[in-house]
Amino acid sequence: MPIKNTATTRQLLDSFDPKGESYGLDIIRRTGLASGTVYPILRRLEGEGIVTSCWEDIDSTVEMRPPRRLYRITPHGLRVRTMLQSEIRRRKKGAGSKERRGQALRRETL
Repeated sequence: MPIKNTATTRQLLDSFDPKGESYGLDIIRRTGLASGTVYPILRRLEGEGIVTSCWEDIDSTVEMRPPRRLYRITPHGLRVRTMLQSEIRRRKKGAGSKERRGQALRRETL
């Protein structure tokens, strides 16, 4: 199934550091998205091989908190992120040229 190129998906993918791991609450804070939005997208992206996840290896009695689920963008995910960004730039460029053509036509009819 092709990845949905939505603003929310792009925002979430853009929040990942290619060299590090992020946990859900960190992603929520960086993006400003609600947990009910972030976690379903993360599950979908994980199912598509765009991100991976694992449980943090900690001693919860020492850390005084439960382990976090850590997410990492995959090399495939980095390629997908670049492709989505390129697609949006093409759309914006195309929309801009259509708008310019429309303005030129309006000037010609005046």
